[in-house]
Amino acid sequence: MASKLCNPCGVSDKDVEAVNICIECNENLCLECSNHHRSLKATKSHQLLDVSLEKPTSILIRDHCEIHPSQEYQYFCSEHAGLCCRECLAEAHWTCEKVMTIDAAAKNVKQSEAFLKCEEEIHHIHESYLEILQRKRENENEVKVKVTDIKEKVKTMKSDLIGKVTRLETATLSCIASTAHEIFEKLDIEKDSICAGAKEAQDYLSEIDFMKKHGTDKQIFLLCNTFSHYTQRSNEQIPNLSARMNYFSISFDEFPALLSSTESFGTISIEDSPAICSFDAYKDCQAPVTATAQYRIDSFQFRNKFDIKGNEINGIAVTDDKKVICYQHNYIEANKALLYSFDGKYLGNIKLKGDPQDIAILPASDLAIVTLQNKKKYALQKINTKTMKTEHLIQVTYPVYGIDAKNNDIIVGSGDEVKYIDDEGLVVRSVDGKGTSPTFVKFGSNEDIYYITDSSLYCMNKEEVIKLIYICDQFLRHSFTLDKYGIIYFFLENSKGLYQLDLKDEFPDMLTVIPAKVEISKPCFMCFDNSSSKLFLSDVTYGVAIYNCCSTIH
Repeated sequence: MASKLCNPCGVSDKDVEAVNICIECNENLCLECSNHHRSLKATKSHQLLDVSLEKPTSILIRDHCEIHPSQEYQYFCSEHAGLCCRECLAEAHWTCEKVMTIDAAAKNVKQSEAFLKCEEEIHHIHESYLEILQRKRENENEVKVKVTDIKEKVKTMKSDLIGKVTRLETATLSCIASTAHEIFEKLDIEKDSICAGAKEAQDYLSEIDFMKKHGTDKQIFLLCNTFSHYTQRSNEQIPNLSARMNYFSISFDEFPALLSSTESFGTISIEDSPAICSFDAYKDCQAPVTATAQYRIDSFQFRNKFDIKGNEINGIAVTDDKKVICYQHNYIEANKALLYSFDGKYLGNIKLKGDPQDIAILPASDLAIVTLQNKKKYALQKINTKTMKTEHLIQVTYPVYGIDAKNNDIIVGSGDEVKYIDDEGLVVRSVDGKGTSPTFVKFGSNEDIYYITDSSLYCMNKEEVIKLIYICDQFLRHSFTLDKYGIIYFFLENSKGLYQLDLKDEFPDMLTVIPAKVEISKPCFMCFDNSSSKLFLSDVTYGVAIYNCCSTIH
């Protein structure tokens, strides 16, 4: 690969190899120019990256005003949720009270809900294109199967038509081939359009990933506002694209008087009908970027349900690579952890060496830890969700029930204590439950720890202070979870609905967020995915229901 040359040196007709790139100035810099760049007041805050670092194929940030192309965006108006340059400020926003510099508005934007939602929406658009493309591929395979079936019919008829079979078979197969070729040509045209859209979405995702790791807050802030044009266009294009799609098929009609003067075994025709490719616009990222946006899940939309093989489900978890793990008690065979895709495809199982109590996915890894009990002995079993193999079994001397992991911390409920452990089961520190009996424990949004007894919900904060949050005599100590916004969800004994408590309220009220429905008849366990965009409910009668979480700004 040819080396890249320093841009500032190139102005002086010097060919000096570049070692860094400034993504704000979009210039390659040699070592000497890099040192100058870091020392100048105007550019010392710029981030310099290694010149060999792979960048997205295009930079999609618009930093110049569309109305005044010669002016850079310098301000953000919260009242109009839009970027503006100096001339825009003077012409249209001089009376607005909530105008701030982009640097101020972009502070900490990389960790903001708005940026995360933008990324999720682009993922949603990309997945929508891939889903339509998959249906086209399925249509292609169905046509191939039908072609094969028709060919078999033709071969069967051939044995009854010895005299004319060679000529008729040749004519008919030629018609089939040309008709199938016509279908595939039409499918290829539609697939090219879909692939182009999917590639564009993938380019956006690549840039998002790059900017998350290496971009400045200002660039990311500009990028988020750039995306609104793209997502609006895509949300209009995909339904139109779906509406224009056709579903192709192929049929064969036999001629009754085949041995007469007919020239083929039958007619070959194309059955062309509109393809049903529904598109649901992403609902979580409709608002533009604001500096102080707070999100909350307001509703849940049923996505799909699938059945689980074997005995009743005793727990559920979701991996970062979109796998559902369910574990079961099995009184005949060994206990198992079963893996499924979000669409219910069975991926395999992992045998567990004891009676499973709870499971936690270790962040940013392919590992999960299951707490086990076996004849009053306790253990931790590490499993690799990617290779679907057991890592190793860790015997421990303390009771283990519930387990959860967040950032670099792993906690287990030990009955009388909450124990912080490492991934080899060694106790880092223990926190006395002070008679509240913490067993099944969960991290909250701010690393506080929550657990339920038979009738009470408790919170243990980082200072090890335990606070009673709520009392209900129908609590189930294992049937609760929290979303990333700090809202707690739980089932109640003898109830099929899902309930919610907003822990930010001083006096929280219990709200029913999913009433009793046919999707899940005996709810028991639940969890969110890592982004809290999907909720998973398990049914003790062997089913898992998945809901899309609809978030809005509060």
